[in-house]
Amino acid sequence: MTVCIIILNYNGFSDTKECIESVLKHINGSICKVVVVDNGSNSNDLIRLRELCNKHSIIYLIETSNNRGYAGGNNIGIEFARARHFEYICILNNDTIVKSDFLTPCI
Repeated sequence: MTVCIIILNYNGFSDTKECIESVLKHINGSICKVVVVDNGSNSNDLIRLRELCNKHSIIYLIETSNNRGYAGGNNIGIEFARARHFEYICILNNDTIVKSDFLTPCI
């Protein structure tokens, strides 16, 4: 089983950071990867997001040059996941804080 967790960010670094930290605390990195799609954030937000994502080998950061909206940003993450043949895709709002075993009921 492989799961791709997609988190969309647009000038919301603080919320996105908390979401990522909660996800990393409760997933198995051998079967789950995190894709953060930055939807054209300002440069300061993007710089901080790059630093955070680069600290974790299971996080992929995709940067868009402009805001493509909620659906457009998530579609970029979905295309990434499908191209890499993940079995499951989980989309989280960036202000989500997950609890332990949050994926089992979804799967």
